[in-house]
Amino acid sequence: MSEPLPLREALRRAWRAPMVAALVRGTGIAFVLQAGGAVLVYASQVLLARWLGAASFGDYAYASSWAQLLAVFGALGMPLCTLKFLPEYAATQDWPHAKGALRAFRLIALGTGALLGAVVALLFAGFAPAQVNLAVLTLGLVGVPFFALKNVQVDAIRSLGDVATAYGLPYVVQPILLMLGVGALYTARGGDLSALHGVIGMLAAVLIVAALQAWALRQRLGARLRDVSPAYEMRAWLRIALPMTIVDGASVALSRVDILIVGLTLSSTQTGIYAAAARAASLVSFVLYAVNAVVAPRIAPLYHQGDRANLQRLVTLATALSLTLALGMVLGLLVFASPLLHIFGAEFVAGRNALIILAFGHLVNAASGPLADLLHLTVHQRASGAIALGGVALTFTLSVTLIPRWGIEGAALATTLAMLAQNATMYVFVRRKLKIDTLAFGRLSRGTQ
Repeated sequence: MSEPLPLREALRRAWRAPMVAALVRGTGIAFVLQAGGAVLVYASQVLLARWLGAASFGDYAYASSWAQLLAVFGALGMPLCTLKFLPEYAATQDWPHAKGALRAFRLIALGTGALLGAVVALLFAGFAPAQVNLAVLTLGLVGVPFFALKNVQVDAIRSLGDVATAYGLPYVVQPILLMLGVGALYTARGGDLSALHGVIGMLAAVLIVAALQAWALRQRLGARLRDVSPAYEMRAWLRIALPMTIVDGASVALSRVDILIVGLTLSSTQTGIYAAAARAASLVSFVLYAVNAVVAPRIAPLYHQGDRANLQRLVTLATALSLTLALGMVLGLLVFASPLLHIFGAEFVAGRNALIILAFGHLVNAASGPLADLLHLTVHQRASGAIALGGVALTFTLSVTLIPRWGIEGAALATTLAMLAQNATMYVFVRRKLKIDTLAFGRLSRGTQ
C-alpha cells in the first residue's frame, strides 16, 4: 500500500496528470458557454420582468416552469439514455444502433411530451386554482414536446464530444432569440405586453434551437449514418429509460417544485419575485453543470473498464474544481444580492433572503461532486431514481409546510434542506457501493499519479 503523500505534492502530481488537462480544457469551454449563457439568460429574465411587470412575469415563469418540468418526464429518460448508449455505439462504430437510437429517442420525446402536455392542460382546465392564469399556462404547455426534443439533442451532441455546440445553442442562442422575439413584440406593441407574449417568445426560441440542433447532428453524423439501416434495441433502451426518467425528472422537479407550489399558494407578484431570486441563485449551479458536462461521458467507460483509480481521480479533481468556482460565485452573490435583484425592478429586491438561502443550497451541490452521474451512469439507476424521488417528496413536504408560514423564504429553505438531504444520502450510497469518495481532496493524498 502506498504511503500517503503530502497534500501539496499530491496536488502537484494531480495537476500534471493528463486527465487534468482534458478536464480543465473541457470544463473551461463548458463553463465559458454556461457562464456566458447564464448572463444572457439572466439578461433575458431581467428584460422580461421589466417588460411584463412582476405579476405577468410570475405568470410567465409559472408556465415556463411547468413546460420545462413536464418536458423532462415527457422525454421518458431519453436524454440520459442518449448519454449512456450513443458514446458506446460511436466508440464501437455501431452506426446502425446509433442511427436507431437517435431516431427512436427523438420520436419518443416528441410523442410522449405532446401527450403529457395535453393531459396536464386538460387537468388544469378542469381544476385550475383562481390565481393561475389558465390561458398563459395552456399556451406554455404547447412547448412541452419541443423542450423534450431539445433536451435529447443536447445530450446527443454532448455525448459526441461537441461541448461547444451542445451548450452554445440552449445557453447562448436560445436566450438571445427570446430577447429578440419578445423585444420585437415590445416595440411593435408600443410596450403593451402580457405574459402571453413572453410565452410566445419562449416557444419560438425553443423551436428554432431544436431545429439548429437537428442540423448540427446531421452535420456531425450525416456521412456515417446516411447509408446505414437503423437497428433498434427497444427493450434494452426502455429498461434503462424508466429509472432514467425518474432520475432526470426528479432532479428537475427538485428545482421546480418550490416555484410550482409558490404559484399555487401565493400571488403572481410573489411568484415573480421568487422566480427572479431562484434565477439569480441558479448562477452557482452552472459551475457544477460545466464540470459535469466533461466528467459525465467519462464515467461509464472508466467504470466498465474497472479503472477505479482513474475514476476516483477524475471525480476528486472535478469536485475540487466545481467547489472552488462555486465558492467564489456564492461570495459574489452575498455581496451583490440586492443589486442583482434590483436590476429586475425595485419590487424584486424583496427576494434577497430567498436568493441567499438558495445560493447555499447550490453550493452544497457543488461541494458534493457528480454524485447523481456516478449512480445513473454505472449500474445504480434504480437507487439514483429512488433517492431523487425521495428528494422531490421531501421538497414537496417541506414546501407545503414552510411556504404558508414564511412565504418565499420558506420555499427557498425547503429546497435547500432537500438538496442537503439528497446529497448526503447519495454520498453514503456512492461510498458504500462504488467505493468512491466525491468530496474534494478526499483521496488526492493517496498516491495520485
